[in-house]
Amino acid sequence: MDADGQDEKYVLLCKKHSGPAESEVLCTACVHDLINPLRLELARILLDKESLEKRVNHVLEPDLHPATDDENNELATAYKEKYLAKVQMEQAMIEEEEVEQRLGEKEQELDSLRVELEKQKAVFAQRKARLDQAKQAQLVARQEQLSKGRQQQEKDKARNDMLHNRSVDARAVLCRETASLLRLRQVKKKSKDGSIKECYAISGLWLPDLRDINNMRCTELTAVLGHTAFLVYLCSYFAGIQLPCEITVPHKDYPLTTIFPPPQSWLGKEVPFPGSVSTVTSTPSSPAESRSESSNLPRPRPLFIGSDDTNEHVSQFAKKDPSAFGFFVEAISCLAYNIAWFSRSQGFLQGTETWGEVCNIGRILYLMLIAPPAPAGVMAPMTQQDARLRRSKGGSRSSNQDPSSLVVPRLGSGSHQSMHSLYWTEAQSNSTRQWRLSKFNMVADPLKRHLLTEMNNAEWELLGVDEWDDGGERMDEAVFVKTRTLDGAAYDDARSIMTTATHLTNGLLGTGDEGKGKGKSGWTKVKSREKP
Repeated sequence: MDADGQDEKYVLLCKKHSGPAESEVLCTACVHDLINPLRLELARILLDKESLEKRVNHVLEPDLHPATDDENNELATAYKEKYLAKVQMEQAMIEEEEVEQRLGEKEQELDSLRVELEKQKAVFAQRKARLDQAKQAQLVARQEQLSKGRQQQEKDKARNDMLHNRSVDARAVLCRETASLLRLRQVKKKSKDGSIKECYAISGLWLPDLRDINNMRCTELTAVLGHTAFLVYLCSYFAGIQLPCEITVPHKDYPLTTIFPPPQSWLGKEVPFPGSVSTVTSTPSSPAESRSESSNLPRPRPLFIGSDDTNEHVSQFAKKDPSAFGFFVEAISCLAYNIAWFSRSQGFLQGTETWGEVCNIGRILYLMLIAPPAPAGVMAPMTQQDARLRRSKGGSRSSNQDPSSLVVPRLGSGSHQSMHSLYWTEAQSNSTRQWRLSKFNMVADPLKRHLLTEMNNAEWELLGVDEWDDGGERMDEAVFVKTRTLDGAAYDDARSIMTTATHLTNGLLGTGDEGKGKGKSGWTKVKSREKP
């Protein structure tokens, strides 16, 4: 019999003899039967415990205790998520509590700020009310100050105008007294044709029109120009005006008057008298250096003419020294330009529009310095006429001129030394800026042409009928002027009466068939023109 048979045998015997008491166990098999379920339950519990321990360790320390199966991984993940959700919920609750706490604090601060804002509004309202009152008071005070300032300004302006008018009157008095002391006069003479001609004199000498100086003596012209230049120099000094052409009056080592053209004026250089030795003590090392030093100095134009011959006339001097005569014409043109510019700067526009009017320097000086001022009713149309003339001749330069800018002639009003009405900032400067004769050459060039033309015409004289008849029987006698050489090179130097008569007959009288026709008493040249 095997072991199982024996166990069953024992079990049957154990159950047979056991009786009703079930707890009594008589064999080992029954004991084993009773113990084995307990062992199995214990093993199951131990396994569950071990599994749970592994799970717990895996959840708590996943790195040290990795999961062994998918279920554990799922449990661990679920635990993590639940734990993280719990942690996040707790953190959110904490943050919510903090936010609620801060919100409560901010609400308290906001309430306090609202209270403070109401207080500040009340304070600002009070300040604004006080500020409005202060502004109103300041505005009233400012208006009072402005009113007082305007009144004081008007008083100061009236006082300044009064002082300026006094200074202008003083300048005018000084200029007029100077002209009176130099005996600037106007004399009306009756001409041969019965018309009345206005002539002017200064210091007892006739002050000619610059277009009529050819027949004057050089000494007389030099003297009258010296007095005139001295008068202009003093008047410009008293009026405080800087003339465009600088005048140098006689002084030590400078015996006669000279004048500089505008480009060379007011350079501040000491210039020796023309023709004299320079007063510079240093000796130049070379002739080239001497020429360079002299070339750097401005060259004055002489307001004197002539030589030692007291009977020499201007036309004679012009033929003898054309170059010096050219400089002299520039000098008198600069003087006339100065006088006209000075007159226009003081508002006296009459007689300064054309170069021919400018040449009548005596009339301009007399109207500016001696003649009584014209009434307002007379001066207004005259000024408007001059303005229309300037607009017609000057084009658009004067078309935009404001009628209120037309100045009233007043001696001493235009000055470079007056801050009340500085000349270059006043409307008076328009009378010189918009002047047609903007350069002195516009006076010098036509004046020189006029004088030279007059000299050339003076070489011709009018011959009457009797003069043509006298000496007619000697027309056949040819009188030649012997020349140095008669080789044909200078054949024109030998002129004869016959040649002149033939030229006159063919040119002016025409042919003999016309008889006593047109041009019988014409102009004829009686002497050759000297070449300069």
